[in-house]
Amino acid sequence: MQNMKKLNDIKAIESLVAGELYLFSTIGEQSRQQNTLLGVFCDVVDDTIYLESSTHDYCNYSLWHPLPIEYCRFRIATRSELRDYMYALGTWELNEKLS
Repeated sequence: MQNMKKLNDIKAIESLVAGELYLFSTIGEQSRQQNTLLGVFCDVVDDTIYLESSTHDYCNYSLWHPLPIEYCRFRIATRSELRDYMYALGTWELNEKLS
């Protein structure tokens, strides 16, 4: 993975920008999809990173939650990841409202 930063680095955490999409990963990456999480950063409160929304698979989303502790590396999402994420999130939200 390209230029992953460690979440135990204060400067790296301070570089997170609210509203930006990031790809978070675990240390022991055997399968990229199983061990990555795309999430929109919201804030850091009491040393806990909070996400507005996140997904592992572009099909199921979680809203307004802390980043699970096993994720310890991150990078900003590519433009194509951002495009796919926003399209899939909008589709998911529409389906949630209709059901």
